[in-house]
Amino acid sequence: MSNSDLRAPTRAGYGMEISSVRLDELDLCFLLRIKQWGRSGQRPHMLEIGCGSGALAREAARTGAAVTAIDAVQVPTHPDDAANGIRFFTASAPVFHEALDESRFDFLVSQRTLHYLTQQECAATLQWFRRHVRVMAWTFLGVSGLSSELSDGYADSDTPVAHRWGPLSAAMAAKHHIHRNVCLYSSNELTQLVADCGFQVEDCWLSPFGNIKLIARTI
Repeated sequence: MSNSDLRAPTRAGYGMEISSVRLDELDLCFLLRIKQWGRSGQRPHMLEIGCGSGALAREAARTGAAVTAIDAVQVPTHPDDAANGIRFFTASAPVFHEALDESRFDFLVSQRTLHYLTQQECAATLQWFRRHVRVMAWTFLGVSGLSSELSDGYADSDTPVAHRWGPLSAAMAAKHHIHRNVCLYSSNELTQLVADCGFQVEDCWLSPFGNIKLIARTI
């Protein structure tokens, strides 16, 4: 994590607002897929869970997607968001706004959010998405990993993932502005969870910081 990342804390203790500072490799992957989808003459519908300030949602809209974006904290909106095909909702996963019940999505994007849920809540979120997608929809997930420095002093490191959900050490919480319980994952744990929820994992890797990036499709 660069020094610039540490200059953009989110509200309510949900870490740093990375997407307002830079795009990472996973962001670039899904933006490329959106561009490729648009060449067919269709506009894909993307759901972003944990949109923060909305920076990534707006980038996806500029790239060609219609975007539904959700965050637990109300997003400051821009006057032209609706005209650009962006809808923002305030809701906490895995319970989503009832207005989304009839929506169908081509993309799910969730960066730096699902680790704030228990494993069971994360599974419920993925299963909800699985019921609201078109055939072969794309899923792009980024969660904090047990291989990252966030695990330094993390009391739940050796707890089975089904019961792993607790605070970071005081030092890591202060450094990364994460003042919520988290479930840090290994690559194998996240891959297994996504597969168990009905997705085909296409790729999974660790970022330089030790966080997990995963690409999957519905099957």
